[in-house]
Amino acid sequence: MNVARTVFLLRNVLAGLPAAAAIAFAFARGATPVGAAPWVAGALLATGGVVLRAWAACHNAYGGGRPKTLAVDGPYAWVRNPLYLANAAIVAGAVALAARPAFAPASFAWAIAVFAVVVRREEERLRERYADAYAAYAERVGRWLPVPPRGSAGAGRVRVGATAVLRAIPGQSGGLALLALAALARAA
Repeated sequence: MNVARTVFLLRNVLAGLPAAAAIAFAFARGATPVGAAPWVAGALLATGGVVLRAWAACHNAYGGGRPKTLAVDGPYAWVRNPLYLANAAIVAGAVALAARPAFAPASFAWAIAVFAVVVRREEERLRERYADAYAAYAERVGRWLPVPPRGSAGAGRVRVGATAVLRAIPGQSGGLALLALAALARAA
């Protein structure tokens, strides 16, 4: 089996390994005392990731049962991979929540490295499907680093309010479950 295909198929499992390890370690040994600041930072980072995932899901037809289109609005107007950035933030936040704040940056980097393999594959498919539209989009919007939208790029096609994002949050059950486990491990 092709390594890139295997990484694609197991992307969320592989990216979440640091969080799973931190949570298992915290349950096995008990949480090490840390100050409130790392715990709060981890909670905010992970919660921000869940909210970003919900916002991106509102703009991404692939999971919403709508006709498939190139997502260029909402968070996609800022960065091409908001779902993967959100996942990496959830992993890093969960690691910090499980009382392993020093490992949060490395776990974020690990998740991005896993997702980088996936993104290369996805971008090939997007170039094939959307051709010039994707090329223009990729030229103006950063792959990983957010870039403020220029002009009318990504503006106005799909408008999603805060209420829709809040309604989408429960659909991010994987991220919410990881947060709950990390919080439980922290309390153990």
